[in-house]
Amino acid sequence: MSENEEFHFPPEIDEEYKKFCYELIKRSDKGEKIDYAIESMNFWNQKMKQAVESSKKSKKN
Repeated sequence: MSENEEFHFPPEIDEEYKKFCYELIKRSDKGEKIDYAIESMNFWNQKMKQAVESSKKSKKN
């Protein structure tokens, strides 16, 4: 992706992130210690990695 290209996640990612956060809260309510910053960062890193891999695949075709 060049500097001039814009990147946006698909709209359904917001719903997926809400569900992810809800699951974190449920785990916390059960007594699990949650580091929300790390969990959130891991979620978005995974989504970015998937987006880059998808972009590479679509450019090969």
